[in-house]
Amino acid sequence: MRYAKDFRFRAWMPKSQEMLVAVNLHEMCLLNSGAGVTRSAILMQYVGAEDCECKPVFESDYLSDGFTIWEVQYIKSQCGFSAKAVAGAETHEWFSLWHLLHRHNEGRKVRIVGNKWEYTGPLSELLERGKS
Repeated sequence: MRYAKDFRFRAWMPKSQEMLVAVNLHEMCLLNSGAGVTRSAILMQYVGAEDCECKPVFESDYLSDGFTIWEVQYIKSQCGFSAKAVAGAETHEWFSLWHLLHRHNEGRKVRIVGNKWEYTGPLSELLERGKS
């Protein structure tokens, strides 16, 4: 059985350029009604795991170990979340999100370095964030 905390959500508001966070869909609906959310809001689900700094990982997050940047994506064929390498050493390779977050990438720590919707700069700059 999954606990309620496993079903956290957040939404990127393109018009106002802000991120709304909620602990469940009901709370997200309440936030949406007060925030004037339109159909353009981008909903992201918590993946049920944390990075090396115990920060919750959501879909569309960028993760890095200082060598590669991965984007967290839901993959229908795998019925779950995976990490797609989008910059660095292993570009366009898929990696099991669970294995990545549990140091099966040569033992390197993986941390959140950004989010697809909030960060619009070059992905190469995120590699530096992953090294610190």
